[in-house]
Amino acid sequence: MQPATASLDILVVDIEADLVIRDGDCMVWSEMMFPVAELARALADWVHEPDGERGDFEFESMSCSEVGAVRIEESGGG
Repeated sequence: MQPATASLDILVVDIEADLVIRDGDCMVWSEMMFPVAELARALADWVHEPDGERGDFEFESMSCSEVGAVRIEESGGG
C-alpha cells in the first residue's frame, strides 16, 4: 500500500510519535510510539461538537486496546 492509495483512517493510525503530557514542569504521562495523528483527529472532532453536547473527551483508538489513554474531564474548578 502506498500513502497515495491508503485510506485516511489507515494513514491517521500509522502516524506515531512519542507523546508527553505536561502540567508546567511536571510530566503527567508519556507514551512512546503513540498514534498522535489519530489523537489530533479525535480532539479536533471533539472540539467542534456544540458546547452543550461536548461532554468529556475519552480517546478511543483503533490501534490502542486501552480506552481512555488520554481523557479530558470537566472538574469543579473548570
